[in-house]
Amino acid sequence: MPKIAIIFPGQGSQYVGMGKQLYRQFSIVQNTFKEANDILGYDLKKLCFEGPFNELSKIENIQPAILTASVAAFKVFMNEIGLKPDLMTGHSFGELSALVCAEAISLETALQITKIKAKAINETISHRPTAMAAVENVDLKLVEEICKSISQKKRTVVIAAVNSSRQTVISGDKALVRKAGALLANKGGKTEELFIGAAFHSPILNDAAKKVKTKIKKFRYSPLKYLVYSGITLRPYENTRDIIDNISWQLCKPILWRSLVNILYKKGIRATIEIGPRTMLIDFIKKINKQKKFFSFNKINDLEFLKKEFCLNKEYKFDFIINCLRAAACTKNNNLNENDHKMGVVEPYNEINKLLLALEEKNLEPSNDNLSAALKMFNTVLAAKKTPAKETNDRYKELFYSRNGSYFPYLEKIIK
Repeated sequence: MPKIAIIFPGQGSQYVGMGKQLYRQFSIVQNTFKEANDILGYDLKKLCFEGPFNELSKIENIQPAILTASVAAFKVFMNEIGLKPDLMTGHSFGELSALVCAEAISLETALQITKIKAKAINETISHRPTAMAAVENVDLKLVEEICKSISQKKRTVVIAAVNSSRQTVISGDKALVRKAGALLANKGGKTEELFIGAAFHSPILNDAAKKVKTKIKKFRYSPLKYLVYSGITLRPYENTRDIIDNISWQLCKPILWRSLVNILYKKGIRATIEIGPRTMLIDFIKKINKQKKFFSFNKINDLEFLKKEFCLNKEYKFDFIINCLRAAACTKNNNLNENDHKMGVVEPYNEINKLLLALEEKNLEPSNDNLSAALKMFNTVLAAKKTPAKETNDRYKELFYSRNGSYFPYLEKIIK
């Protein structure tokens, strides 16, 4: 079965109008923005929808805006598609969105963290002009050499992110970022200064990272519902300590995106869905490995395309329920206990058979809950019949084929 990753973009994905289309269509998006407005104490929705861009891109606004838009879009995705990811991650600040969607951090806590980070960053760079710039078409080693050659004891420029073999991001004191850009341009490179208000992922924010770490220890964190990988450690988050450390040190550590994408591919990821204000990361991934399936979700048209790719049609849903009933009926009974047979076989089977007849009579499309109930019945019946593990596994695989022989590999991720 293809493994699926959901990824979230970070700073740079903001634009005036972000989230507006989904807001008009879905109440869950409206509720998410209302919650964010109440927590932050200002109208984030208006800022996202109307701008101005310069105000939206300020440190204190950009992170809560991207976070809220990403979380809202993810909620729509799960409600409409319901596809459970094998893995999540985010680029830079996008990791916080991943942690919220993995239910390790509440939206309220995450928004409070953005306020703490913004305050710490502004205090650190208030009298120090800084900048970040994307660099393309130059070898990573050359970028590193130039950054080291012009950095000084009290002023610096460093590699902040390695996005692909042909794009890196540099960060540091504004004068040195621009000097590095000019030197790289002379070597055939292309540089573009980014609309980001601080030298993220550079040593300049070491003190800010320490402040953030001290203050976010007070929050409550939960076990992760989905596996989330860090772009600075290249390891999965495992506990509260990882959350606190990675959120803090991400401010001054480089993002190893190219390495992370290669790790995900080695872990079996073959389909990636980017969820956020706009698509930014898919192009990087295409340049890194041979993964074939890429999707994005940030507007209504994307949703219809995703439904065609991942959602079952009505006929197949009925086929799945029928397959569960057929497997339950045809599997040999190895348990002669009459009570077990009645409670574990007859009653669950009759319940799903009754459900199937009602759906057919009313011409209703089976819901994901109906499919989950059918699968639960299948598991209950085979357990009651004391079916051997190998036979159970073989029967299970057969459930995912329609009557015309087509196979739907994503069903298990939707109904479980």
